[in-house]
Amino acid sequence: MIVPVSMIAFVTVFGFYMLFGHDIPFWHHLKPDFPPVDVSTVVRIVGQQFAWNIHYPGEDGIFGKTDPYLVDEQANPLGLDSDDPAALNDITTVGQLHVPVNKPVIIHTHNKRCDSQFCFAHNAG
Repeated sequence: MIVPVSMIAFVTVFGFYMLFGHDIPFWHHLKPDFPPVDVSTVVRIVGQQFAWNIHYPGEDGIFGKTDPYLVDEQANPLGLDSDDPAALNDITTVGQLHVPVNKPVIIHTHNKRCDSQFCFAHNAG
């Protein structure tokens, strides 16, 4: 089956319109202010098949460097660089996200594959 170029162009333009002309402005209308990093808990979540790797910065508040070439699925699933001083006190878990109550949380999501999804229910009370 051959798809006309005009159909591909329409789908592409419509997708960009929905993202940049509708979705992002609508989200900005709902949530105009982003919590400052210095008063928030910042967490990295890296998805992989059947698991979520949670990465917290250590007491210094700085995430250690990661390198995809250092990834070992058993010993170092995030590829933390053990030569980086900031990585020495980082905390990593698999599938367990713990955040403080009544404090803003900033979650940076990444994934090892393009088909991972992360979702959580917001419980305000």
